[in-house]
Amino acid sequence: MVLISFYGHDVIGDLMPAITLRPEKIYILYDTRRCRRSDIKNLKDALMNRISDAKAVSVECDSFSVKSVHAAIVKIMMENKDKKVYVDVTGGPELMTAAGCSFARDRGAIPIYLDLDKFVLFEVYNEGNRFPAAEIKLDDYLMAIGARQFSNSHQLPLREEYDNICEMAEYIFDNLSAWSKLEKYLEAAVGGDEIYEFCISRDMFECGYENYRQVEALLDKFCSLGFLIAKSRMDYEIAGKKYKQYLTTYGMWLELYIYINALKYYNEVYLGFIIDWDKDEDTKSNDNEIDVIVMAGSMPVFISCKTRKPEAKDVCEVGFLANRLGGSRARSVLATTYPVKDAGDAVNSIFSRLKKFDVGLIETKDFKKKKAADIFEEAFKSTKSER
Repeated sequence: MVLISFYGHDVIGDLMPAITLRPEKIYILYDTRRCRRSDIKNLKDALMNRISDAKAVSVECDSFSVKSVHAAIVKIMMENKDKKVYVDVTGGPELMTAAGCSFARDRGAIPIYLDLDKFVLFEVYNEGNRFPAAEIKLDDYLMAIGARQFSNSHQLPLREEYDNICEMAEYIFDNLSAWSKLEKYLEAAVGGDEIYEFCISRDMFECGYENYRQVEALLDKFCSLGFLIAKSRMDYEIAGKKYKQYLTTYGMWLELYIYINALKYYNEVYLGFIIDWDKDEDTKSNDNEIDVIVMAGSMPVFISCKTRKPEAKDVCEVGFLANRLGGSRARSVLATTYPVKDAGDAVNSIFSRLKKFDVGLIETKDFKKKKAADIFEEAFKSTKSER
């Protein structure tokens, strides 16, 4: 079996028909005025990684010239005259796809179309012949856009630690002022690689007695859940290298909380990694950082976590992720400890900006009154409009 496709910058649409049919050869028609050769190479790499026994062939042609498309199709059909040939009309430049489909069908090829809403691939002139669409994995998606995970920035928790981490996170969310003071102190106190012990007293904090009592209560909570070991009333030891990272990174607990709750309902969830979009780009840019990424049924969802009041630039940054990754199914969500909805939806409010930029919202307070599955589903659904 052979598949002819037309490159169209919609990653899921470019991947799914081939991965569903698993042909022995895949021809990808493209125009260098509409894409880079590296885009085609990345797509071929992703297809070969998923279908190891197939061969992907890139065919350059002029998407504005019927003659050029005709020549490419005739050559492909002549090379495969004794084989069953499908031609995918799901995406690609309109003229190229329409002309290519017509020419290929005239020579016996079967036009097929991918219905992404129903996740089914079907023959255009015989809809009874349907193929359940194959699921796209997150690794497929990232490889197809040329992104590489080159640095794990977080140490992942063990499954048996999930409950304690979530309990600690919820306590922190209710005591953010005390957590801010404690985390800043710990960053300075245990900054060295092998430093895990620290001493703490009221004199070290510029705050009143009541505020310091909140810090003490926070320390007690960390101890009761096993993140800290109390040596005395003022002397403590962090219970391991992983917990040191958690205790010296202010926003870590929200990221862990979202990650763990997402894992209850989704098979593919990634925490805290950096994407190297291109070797020539600055890999230290915030545009490369992703807090949590969820693959929800072939739909990549990028979640940015903010343990503070979100700003307008935060909405733009997370929205940029979905736009840059491309494809009609990429989504972005902002998770925050701040009650965004309570601030209203005035024209310049964050809630209004989220709706304007098609970014979903998760508020941590909702986990106390709703099921986690409902919270994620509502946030993902709110990003459904066409990009």
